This record gives sequence, structure tokens and C-alpha cells, in this order.
Amino acid sequence: MQTPKIRYMSTASINPVKSKYKVRNWKEYNSNLCKRGSLTLFIDSAVLSEWKLLINKKQEVGEETYPDSIIQCCLLVKTNYQLAYRQSTGFLKSLFELMGKSDYPIPHYSTLCRRNGGLSVEVSQRLDKGENLVVGIDSTGLKVYGEGEWKVRKHGWSKHRTWRKLHVCMDLVTQEILCVELTGNEEDDASVGTSMLKGKTGNLNSFKGDGAYDKFGFRQVLGDKVRQVIPPPKNGVVTLPWGMRKSACGSRHFALKNKSRLISIYT
Repeated sequence: MQTPKIRYMSTASINPVKSKYKVRNWKEYNSNLCKRGSLTLFIDSAVLSEWKLLINKKQEVGEETYPDSIIQCCLLVKTNYQLAYRQSTGFLKSLFELMGKSDYPIPHYSTLCRRNGGLSVEVSQRLDKGENLVVGIDSTGLKVYGEGEWKVRKHGWSKHRTWRKLHVCMDLVTQEILCVELTGNEEDDASVGTSMLKGKTGNLNSFKGDGAYDKFGFRQVLGDKVRQVIPPPKNGVVTLPWGMRKSACGSRHFALKNKSRLISIYT
């Protein structure tokens, strides 16, 4: 009688099989790869007219040679094509030679580096206009102020470390920044969002944010006409503060009541 073979379970690690993406629309994929190397540019005629005035302009003491529009145009080309400062000046020089405008002066790379930190940023005013916007707000920490780790370890701490928070309101369709605000770390996200959107909700179609904006005061500022996509907490309950309209928190109450059903759908 033949004895059966005993098979032992292997303890070797099993490498998971990675799912491979198969390209099926080769014609569109190939054309998009070719478009990545396109050098199609559009320079505003107002910028070119300011550039033309610099040909015969005499430089005065203490006056900037290049206006902010020309510096911004050069920096946009640098950022778009991921070039260094020296490479961007050479790129613009060769570009103007192809355009037949070789007499246009190109800013020096040191000028671009120096003027980059002092350019004024213009934020769009679309929140004040009558548009149906889909916006979202989020905050991020910028810089830590205070004492370093070495000083605290050697001599102890004398003041606590803190940081700055940058709150950004963005159009989620066009990825355009609509409003910014810089605060300390003691400011709540919902309170800052309330000050940013107060009196401007008539131009909003919907708002999307994380759980930090799940506050009754912020939802009341949005109102019942704005579609609110804000996840409530796990242990949240259906409640309504005194003097607050029920329709202002309709989306929150719906999410809390159907929490188990929504979780079963997406898991």
C-alpha cells in the first residue's frame, strides 16, 4: 500500500501579483504622447507691447527695467516646462529668434531669481460675481516658528513652538484659487471658512470639505440652497441648535440617518 505524501505549507513570502494597465486606445494614447512635446505658446499682446517699449528705453537709476508682467511671463514659461533659471532665459531667447523678435531684451536669470519672491499675487474675484461655483476649502501648515530641537535639548524650552496655517478656497472645476487667508494655528477651520464665504454664498452651487467644516455655524452660513458635501463624524447625532433652520442641516441629517446604508454601498 502506497503511503500518501504529506504536503507542508510553505512559509516563503508570496509576492502579490500587480494589476497591469492595458492600453486599448492606442491611437489616442499615441497622439497624446506626441502632444506632450508641443511648443505651442500664446503670449498676450499687451505683454509683447510692453516688451517692445524696452528696446529703446533708457534705464534710470533706482527704476526696475522689466515690469512685473514680463517677469511673470518668463516665470510661467520656466514653471510650465520645468526649466532652471539659466535654461529659461536661453529658451526665451531662442523662442523670440524664431518669432522674428530677436531685438527684444530677455531678463537675466539673476533678475528672475531676485524678482520671483517679490511679485504681487492677484487672487481671482469670481466669488463676488454671479456664477454657479463648486468650491472647496482646506488648510495646510506653512512654517514652524519657535525653538529648535537642539536648543530645547541643551538648554530647555522658553517658548512653545507654533506654526502658520494657510486656508485656500478653490474652484474644484477649474482648479483656480478664489480666496486665501493666513492665520495662526489657534484658528478653527470652520470659523475661517465662515469669514471667507460670508455674504458670498449666493454664487455657490455646492461646497466640498472635510470633517473640520462640520460645524452648525458654518452650515448655517452656507444655507439650504448650497449643496453641502461634508462628512459628519462617526458618533454624530441628529440634532439641531436652537434658532437654526432645519433645512440648513438637511444634508448632514441625511448622511447620519443613512450612514450604515452608505457604508455598505461603498465597502
